[in-house]
Amino acid sequence: MFNDNASIMLLIDVDTYNIIDINPAAEKFYGWTAENFKQLKITDICLHPEKAKHSIQTACAEKNVRFEIVHRLSNGTLCEMEVFGSLLSINGKLIIHEIIHDVSAKKRAEADLIEKNKQLNLLIQSIPGVVFNCYNNEDNRMNFINDYIQEITGYTAAEINNNNTIHYRMLIHPEDIPKFDIAVEDAYAHKSMYNFSYRLLNKDGSYRWVYEIGEFQSYEGPSKDKRIDGIIFDITNRITNEEMKLSAAYDAAEAERTRISHEIHDGIQQTLVASKLMISSIRKDIDQLGGRLLEKYNNGIDLLDQGITEARSIAHSLMPKQVNEYGYVVAVEHLIANLDKKIEVEFNHPDLMLNDGKFGTNLFRITQEAINNIIKHAAATKIIITPFGSWQPINTNDSRQWRWL
Repeated sequence: MFNDNASIMLLIDVDTYNIIDINPAAEKFYGWTAENFKQLKITDICLHPEKAKHSIQTACAEKNVRFEIVHRLSNGTLCEMEVFGSLLSINGKLIIHEIIHDVSAKKRAEADLIEKNKQLNLLIQSIPGVVFNCYNNEDNRMNFINDYIQEITGYTAAEINNNNTIHYRMLIHPEDIPKFDIAVEDAYAHKSMYNFSYRLLNKDGSYRWVYEIGEFQSYEGPSKDKRIDGIIFDITNRITNEEMKLSAAYDAAEAERTRISHEIHDGIQQTLVASKLMISSIRKDIDQLGGRLLEKYNNGIDLLDQGITEARSIAHSLMPKQVNEYGYVVAVEHLIANLDKKIEVEFNHPDLMLNDGKFGTNLFRITQEAINNIIKHAAATKIIITPFGSWQPINTNDSRQWRWL
C-alpha cells in the first residue's frame, strides 16, 4: 500500500523530524531519490519549519492532524500542500505517517476566484443602479442586493437582504404590484427577460420611479421560488422631466385656449351683439314693409341669436370660468343645467371638492367630452356621473401635500 499508492507518502521520526522513508510517488513529485530524502529532515523541505514541527507535535497529541503548508521541491519550486498526518508505532518507535496532496493549482484557482469576485463586486458597487438576486415568491426575498438600494429607498442593503422585517415587495407601490407580476410571469412563459417601470417607497414616505430589468436563472417547472438576476435604475428625474414637459405643453395649450376664448368673447361675440342691436333698431321700418322682407328680417335676427349663443358656448368650453372660480362640481352642475332636458343626468359627488385649476379643468374637459359623446353616439336617456378616488398624501411628513387618486 505504501509503495504502490499514487498519493505522496512520507514516514517521519517524531523525535528528530528525520524523514525515515518515502514512496515512489514522493520521489517523482519532489525530484529527490529515496537516499537523498533519508538525509533530510521534514523541516528542510518546508518554507515554514516551525509550522511543520508544530503539526507533528499536534499529531502526537491528537493522533491525527490535517494542515496546509508550503514545501520546496528539489529544483526550488514552492508548492502548497495539504497534509494528513497520523501517529503510528512501528517496532515500538513512534512515527508520523503523512499523506500529502499538491493543492497549488486549487489555491491559485481560489485566489483567482477571490480576485475576480473583488473585481466583480467593485463593478457591481460602481454601477449607478441596484444589482440584485432574488426569489420569485410572495416577498421577492433578496439573496443579494448591492449598496445602491440605499440611494433609492433609504434602506441599506443589510436591512433588505434576507431580512424578516423588510421585504423588497413591501416597498413596491400596491397599485403597481399586479401589473409587475403579470410582466414577470409573461417573461417566464416566453423564456425571456422582463422590464417594467414602477414606484418604490422611500424611507421618508415618498415614492421613486424605477425601471427594472430581470431574467430567471432557469425555466424548468413552475416559476415560484425560481431565482431572478436583475438590475434596477432610478428614473425619477426622467419621469419628472417628462411631466414638466407635459405640464409646459398643457400650460401653452391653456394659454392659447384662454386667448381664443377672450377673442371670441370680447371680439366676435361683442360684434354679433352690436350687429343685432343695430339691425333691431330698424324693426319698425321693416314692420311697415311686411311680407317676405319681414320674414327675412326675423330669420336674420334668429341667426344672429344663434351665433351669439354658439360664440358664448365655444368661449365657455375653451375656458370654463366656473371651474376656476367655483370648482369642478359647480361647473359640471352648470353644464348639466344647460343640457337637453330629454336626457336625465345623475351627478354623484360625495364630499368632492376639486377647485385646483389644472386638475379641475382637465377633469371637467373629460366629463364634458364624455357627455357630448354619449349624446351624439349612444342615444342614451340617462347619464350617471360618478367621479371616484381618494385623497392620498404625496409626502407622509408633510400633511399639506395631497393628491387625488
